[in-house]
Amino acid sequence: YVEKNLVQPPKFPENKFYYWKRKSKEGDLILFLGEAQPSTKNREFADMILDVVQKLGVKTVYTCAAALISHFPEQPRVWAAATDDEMLEEMEKQGLVLKGDFFIAGMNGLLLSMAKQRDMKGVCLLGETPRYLSEMRNPTASQAVLRVLTKLLGVEIDMTEMDSLAAQSRQQIEELIKESRRQFISDFTVPLWERPQEEDQE
Repeated sequence: YVEKNLVQPPKFPENKFYYWKRKSKEGDLILFLGEAQPSTKNREFADMILDVVQKLGVKTVYTCAAALISHFPEQPRVWAAATDDEMLEEMEKQGLVLKGDFFIAGMNGLLLSMAKQRDMKGVCLLGETPRYLSEMRNPTASQAVLRVLTKLLGVEIDMTEMDSLAAQSRQQIEELIKESRRQFISDFTVPLWERPQEEDQE
């Protein structure tokens, strides 16, 4: 990238594992966070991730993604997809949305498919996000997913910062929607006094 007209050294995306050894009966957690998804060799990348976590004894994989919808929801719901019927029943008990047939893009879906091939259990949690905002960060949807995930994992975390980000994001998105509506009305309507006079008909 260029900063103040000076080309900067390359900065490559980082992917990191985090290990949390818990004292509780729920078991330890391994988090994998990636700054970007690979454009090629996706299967090889997913295999490497699963190789690592399997060696550490992981039995269940959770991924998080966006469920693209046509409107801006007052409160985003969380959809769920699972690798087996038992996990799916558990998601239904949690009140999550089971949409039937749909597609999970990128590594979030690929990891679960490949985990299933290894006889690992898996769940994808998808937060509802307006399709027209798919390129923007959506803390409100992330917050909804995080609340479900922490409940499933038996984890308690401080959501204060996330609550603040979600509130700010909602306000910004609502302003964008209002502005787009104003622009639409401005572009596609003509005041009465500017409309051409209709020709008199005999």
